[in-house]
Order: sequence, then structure tokens, then C-alpha cells
Amino acid sequence: MIGKSAMGKAIAGIALGAMIGVSGVSSSFAAETHHANSTKAVSQHQVKQYSENQARTIALKAKPGKFKSVSFHNNVYTYIIHKDGHDFKVTVNAKTGAVLKVVTLK
Repeated sequence: MIGKSAMGKAIAGIALGAMIGVSGVSSSFAAETHHANSTKAVSQHQVKQYSENQARTIALKAKPGKFKSVSFHNNVYTYIIHKDGHDFKVTVNAKTGAVLKVVTLK
């Protein structure tokens, strides 16, 4: 039979081992969770050939001005560019780098 102090030490050791095990897993779990969250923005059907910065350069060549914002959806970057008191929406295909549209916003 195990004495009370030995039993307490055994339980404390198990608890400490579990905490150490969980802490080791939690950092890898956090990394996996971050990876899973970051891949939500780009689904399996969205395969980028052009990075956001490369596509921004293309958009600014199509409509020179001051970059304001970008969004990404369905393999298309949408940039808002400001010039001469107007905002313009420039869409760039992320696979091909082609400018799809330049639209003046009101």
C-alpha cells in the first residue's frame, strides 16, 4: 500500500507532467490554429501566382495614385487607389496578374 505522502507526490508528478505535456502541445496547437486561420483567407480554390505586393505594383501602373486599401476574394485583388480627389477600384487577377477593371468610385 502506498502512503499518503507518496500518493500525493505521485499525483503532483502526474499533474505536473500533464501540465508540461499540455504546455508543449499548446504552442504547437497555437501554431496549427494560426496556420488553419490564415488558410481560411485563401481556400483550396484560390492559388495565388502574384503576391499582394506584386499585384499592387500592377494596379498602381494601371492607375497611378496613392494606395488606400486592398482586399482579396476569389483569386482577385481589389485595390482602392486615390488620385486627384477621386477613388478608383482596380481589380487584378492573382493568377495571371492581369488588370481586370478600373472603376471610378463616387
